[in-house]
Amino acid sequence: MPSVLPLNILIVDDDEDDFFITSEYIQNIKGPRKIVTDWCFNYNDALDKICESKYDLYLVDYRLGAKTGLELIKDAVKNN
Repeated sequence: MPSVLPLNILIVDDDEDDFFITSEYIQNIKGPRKIVTDWCFNYNDALDKICESKYDLYLVDYRLGAKTGLELIKDAVKNN
């Protein structure tokens, strides 16, 4: 039987507590795939990670310090 690749999720949030709460909730989801969550709290680092396209899903907080999650998504789209 072929192995099932994990579902890789990047959580972009400048609040570490929110990351832990969200990650714990996600880890309780039952299914055939292992779920791996990573955290990024910095806008520029998050943009770099998104542009690497190594995640299956991105959960982006709206408020990210001086910028917003919408700006992050727009910048990521501009960078393909």
